[in-house]
Amino acid sequence: MSMTSGDNGAGLPYAVVVVAIAYVTAVLEAVGMAAFPHYTYPDAQAMFVKGSAFYSLLFVITYPMFHEFQTNYVKSGGARMWTIWETCQHALAACMLALLLMEGWRLCIGDTMFQCL
Repeated sequence: MSMTSGDNGAGLPYAVVVVAIAYVTAVLEAVGMAAFPHYTYPDAQAMFVKGSAFYSLLFVITYPMFHEFQTNYVKSGGARMWTIWETCQHALAACMLALLLMEGWRLCIGDTMFQCL
């Protein structure tokens, strides 16, 4: 998941694209859920802005992981699949990184943000 190698990303532009796509995905999910008649937000504006930013942290971690998986598979012509052990390692690493990002959000921004939920 190196963001400095030539074909796995291009550093800062790659990171900006990942963050933008992650945020858009999170907002679209929140808007989609708000369209369901039995699911409402007390403060929809805060949910769409702050809640989506928090939720996008998960995608910031997982999108590059899926990109790495796809790149590895395509480069090998479909011959190189991850083993179960490699899959578990990547999944657990992604979970830990997501947990650390969300915990960092809680410590820096505070959990008062969750009053909008």
